[in-house]
Amino acid sequence: MSNPEPNTPIDGLSPEAAALLEAWIMSLCAGAAAVPQPEPERLVEYLAGALSAEQLRAVERGLVEHASGRATLREVRTILDGLQDAPLRDRLQQSGDRTLFNRVADAWTQLLGSRVEAAPRANEFWLSRGWSAVREGVAAGTAEAHAAWAAFQVFAEQLQVQLRGPRLAAARGTVGRPRVLGTLPAGAEVESVDAEILDDGTLRVVVRLQCPGDLTGTRAFLGVAWGETVWPLAAGVVQGVTVEWSVAAFGPAAGLGAGAFPREYIALVFSGAEQGLSPRRLLMLAPVLDESGAPAGHRTATLYVLPEPTAAGGALSIPVAVPLETRSAYRNHDLRLDLMVGAGECQRLGEWPLGQWDDQPQTLTVPWPGPAATGLPVVSLLRATLRPQAPPAA
Repeated sequence: MSNPEPNTPIDGLSPEAAALLEAWIMSLCAGAAAVPQPEPERLVEYLAGALSAEQLRAVERGLVEHASGRATLREVRTILDGLQDAPLRDRLQQSGDRTLFNRVADAWTQLLGSRVEAAPRANEFWLSRGWSAVREGVAAGTAEAHAAWAAFQVFAEQLQVQLRGPRLAAARGTVGRPRVLGTLPAGAEVESVDAEILDDGTLRVVVRLQCPGDLTGTRAFLGVAWGETVWPLAAGVVQGVTVEWSVAAFGPAAGLGAGAFPREYIALVFSGAEQGLSPRRLLMLAPVLDESGAPAGHRTATLYVLPEPTAAGGALSIPVAVPLETRSAYRNHDLRLDLMVGAGECQRLGEWPLGQWDDQPQTLTVPWPGPAATGLPVVSLLRATLRPQAPPAA
């Protein structure tokens, strides 16, 4: 902020008013605290969307204040791109010095570990709090909320892939019935479901139940279902025979525009549905890419991850099954797995040729910096793609 020269008149103000304004400006300048330049570790968290709203504003103030901080941000982005695109098995051994590369690599590795450690609590976070609380938790910087949101990003990508299919693109919202989990009150059944994404991005779902009596007070949860996975979004209470939910900003978060939402992807969750929310396996649609890494049309391949991965001895083990139709159609492709960290940031885990599969699942193993654990629910953080194998060298 530039300061007026002492005793210089300010146009349009009386000398007394100008003196008061000058004193106020000088007090602001004297009282303003210096904004520190963000450290590289904080810039990694900033780029990965791992900061609270307050921390994010502090980093951006520091970047505005310090040109050298903006230069460092560009360097961190370049280093982070290289780390994310290198398989974990190929990661360089860190020498322990304080070079910028090693500081970024350390911060990124710690962030990966924290996401996976928070994943078990993330599932509980969704079930106990719902959509609004997860979004508020992300703004507050809660680790569980960030892990939950990263998992939703993967789920939303799978939903987008499915909704791009020719059948649903032509008949979005006009076919199918919702999935009902748990036990409805005696004599009750679902009569109708209206689901749409409004122009402002809100998902609005209205369910009418058919029942001889009044169901007022019955609790019901709204979820989005894909494969064997049900994503809980919001709680509701039946009024008479109707229950309604409004999930703000669902459309933009899920990458879906305004319009009818397919009823077959709606899950209505009533009491006693706990087992239905724990899938035995995760169905994944892997987009098929071309040699340049761009989507090869709208082609997708089906595979399954089962059961939950485990970490032991510095390695993460992920059991994957590939159906015969996928192996036959893409036998000259590699399966690539990435781990979603947040804000679109992923870590490449590795590639495996589809030719190594038969009718039995294969356990994929990658180095892992986190602690030993069993039943890690990182399945919901995995992103899969198929890529053509490179031709053999001449």
